[in-house]
Amino acid sequence: MKNIIITLLYIISLTSCKQDFLEVKPDKKLVVPATLDDFEALLDHSDRINRFLSQMGDVQADDYSWDYAGWSSSSTDYFKNGYIWSKTIYNAGGSGPDWTFSYQMAFQANVALEGLEKLQQRQPVDRYNKIKGRALFFRAFAHFMVAQLYCPPYDKTKDNLGLGIPLRLTADINTPSSRATIKETYDQILSDLLEAETLLPQTENIKTRPSKPAAQAMLSRVYLTIQDYEKALHFADLVIRTQSFMPINFTSLSTSANYPMTRFNREVIFHSEMNSGGPIAVA
Repeated sequence: MKNIIITLLYIISLTSCKQDFLEVKPDKKLVVPATLDDFEALLDHSDRINRFLSQMGDVQADDYSWDYAGWSSSSTDYFKNGYIWSKTIYNAGGSGPDWTFSYQMAFQANVALEGLEKLQQRQPVDRYNKIKGRALFFRAFAHFMVAQLYCPPYDKTKDNLGLGIPLRLTADINTPSSRATIKETYDQILSDLLEAETLLPQTENIKTRPSKPAAQAMLSRVYLTIQDYEKALHFADLVIRTQSFMPINFTSLSTSANYPMTRFNREVIFHSEMNSGGPIAVA
């Protein structure tokens, strides 16, 4: 009889729970973004979106020298291989942060874009457009960084049908990846940026969020890369003509300060940073 009473009390306690009890997620990582607040927060994750930008291009540049003692003692093989322009940069089966973090950025952007597309309520329109513009900008930014390292240079005198990069246009990780052509790679980057430029606001107080001038500056850079100099000049001119700030007078900077240039100074249109390491950190 005692066991029966305990069983009945257990059943009553279960049936008396609120209906939404099982909807509560035990871990925030399990929450599926579903609102404008969610998508904005996803794109404001600056440690994932605005940091760890491509660094191999700088490692391989001739802006500095890395002495043999420092090079030989480095424990990071892809820095060592990249610095001497080795035929093989990464160890067998490995990949570098330039690839990994760029595609993580593209994934975040795709999650936001697909979520925004599913929203029934897209109000307020201005905020919806801003968030969509940011997502498009970041996806283009990510693909462009990958293209600079893993894609042959664009040549306007050729058809550019050689192998480009895998374009990730969906958040579904089960969708197979295949390499687009060089032309398709840059067409997609430009398509995302051109749409973003129409959606983003002219000014943005938070420097880690892209604005219309940031998209225009990025467009200028991409057009310069594909040797369309007329359009590169057009978008660069738009940026210059719409910025009302006065340039920083370098003679006013403190030469004794550890960081004479403040991070979010008035010349910064859009803030992103490279996770410096290896030769860049010690040069």
